[in-house]
Amino acid sequence: KAIVHFIRKEAAEFKFENGFTISIDMLACRLADEFQNFTQRAFRRLYGVETILVSIDDERGPQIYKIDPAGHYCGYKAVTAGVKEQEAANFLEKQLKKRADVNEEIDEKQTIELAISALQNVISSDFKATDLEVAVVSAKDNRFRKLAASEIEDRLNAISEKEW
Repeated sequence: KAIVHFIRKEAAEFKFENGFTISIDMLACRLADEFQNFTQRAFRRLYGVETILVSIDDERGPQIYKIDPAGHYCGYKAVTAGVKEQEAANFLEKQLKKRADVNEEIDEKQTIELAISALQNVISSDFKATDLEVAVVSAKDNRFRKLAASEIEDRLNAISEKEW
């Protein structure tokens, strides 16, 4: 809650001072600076969460940044967080490398399928549509939306027909 408040405050102040919205990389940098600032003072407790920011930039397109509690931030094509983070990251890297080798573009449906497949691979379990919540930031709609169970079911069926 405090992190969301900080991000909103920074974005509003930037827009008020400059007349245009803050870029995601600058916002990630400011949040990382705030996190890092908390590591330097003994009386301040660290934020104990990794934060992932997603945005669609007019010039650069879709962007995703991950900020860790120590204040390190970096942009990614695909990012993971959590207990089996490294396993999921390895799976995503391998799949994205395969697609890059054949110059295959990845669309929204394939991205959703890849994310669900990474989760299934790491957990070594199949899911039902009611077991998952999937949210998408789409460049064509320019908005954040949560997928319905029927849409998730369609993606799960598509995954079961493919071989990863």
